[in-house]
Amino acid sequence: MRKKNIGAMAGMAVLLSGATAHATNAHCTIQQATSIVYTLSDCERNNPDLFDQPCDLTFPISLAGGRALDVTFDTTGKFTLDATGWGGEIDFDTFGGFIGLVVLPAATTTGTIDAGGNVFLPGFSMNFDCHPPGAPDTLCSGGASAESTFNFSTALGHTLFSGSEWLSEGKPMDFSTGTLTLTGISPSTLIAPQVSGLRMICQLDTIPQASTLPKAAVLVSAKGKVTGGGDVTATSPHGDHLSLAAKLVAGGLGVVPPATNDLFLKISAPDGSTAGVVLVKGADLTQKKKAFVVSNDTDGSKLQILFGLKQTGDLAAVPGGKLTVKPGKKFTTVSLSLDGLDLSKLLATDATTGTLRLQIGHDTAAKSIALKATKTGRKFH
Repeated sequence: MRKKNIGAMAGMAVLLSGATAHATNAHCTIQQATSIVYTLSDCERNNPDLFDQPCDLTFPISLAGGRALDVTFDTTGKFTLDATGWGGEIDFDTFGGFIGLVVLPAATTTGTIDAGGNVFLPGFSMNFDCHPPGAPDTLCSGGASAESTFNFSTALGHTLFSGSEWLSEGKPMDFSTGTLTLTGISPSTLIAPQVSGLRMICQLDTIPQASTLPKAAVLVSAKGKVTGGGDVTATSPHGDHLSLAAKLVAGGLGVVPPATNDLFLKISAPDGSTAGVVLVKGADLTQKKKAFVVSNDTDGSKLQILFGLKQTGDLAAVPGGKLTVKPGKKFTTVSLSLDGLDLSKLLATDATTGTLRLQIGHDTAAKSIALKATKTGRKFH
């Protein structure tokens, strides 16, 4: 009887030891940090291909380079970032001799990481301000520095400002180097209303093994058709047409309800450049039985083309279409019919491949597609 009790207790100890994931400590050394401020012009703000290039009011924070932020991660996908290592206020050059400053609060933000290297850190905050040349005690804010709070992530994100959506995108962690790019933006006010945020490239000194992390989402199927719409005119305003049927297998970080999570579709051309980015907010979906739908969007207010809207001269296409998102036990099915994009790169005579990225909440996955010519455009699968 005693041996049985000892055996039972040992078994329970094993179960309990496995119930709590062991956190690994690491440092993420900053290679590059950029202050993002959008107010004066669009400056290709929603073109992911230009996010790494200086543009309008994006300012390198050179003195942040080399500083290390504490990180922890575990096999459940929990990921934390402690910004204490930022070290208080860091100044940087802006324009007209003005000096910008960014402070990351000495606080820990908790989020997730999956086997695809996708990191999400909701509720990350930064404080920022500026001062005139030679007057460090005269702050542009008048004393109360502006604060910007956002989802700091390696994936696609957005924020609404002045009636328009503004796009951000990071880059998943490279498991061979430990390098990841975190980006986030949100509305704020410093002198005037604006969109502000931070883009940070850092490198982990201890790299997690992808096999030990929760599985990443997988885009197991993506097929459809691209049809050319010709020039945009007053009588033919619809631009090119995309029809898509996709199946997204969820990742291992838990259920992602469509009604409370935003959907992104990123379309990449054969040369790797971005052809289009579409946003559908979860709040704009209507539930019909087990599906979530946009039944008839006639003006692009729900099926929003953030980048890649077709334009001929001064005439822009009128976007619109319909969407069905249907969660299932094995995968989520997405059916999209959309007018308004400029898909000329996928319709080119030499176009044979492309890439689609589908993101719903923290589930994000990409799939290469093969293009085949038809009488009216291209089929893909």
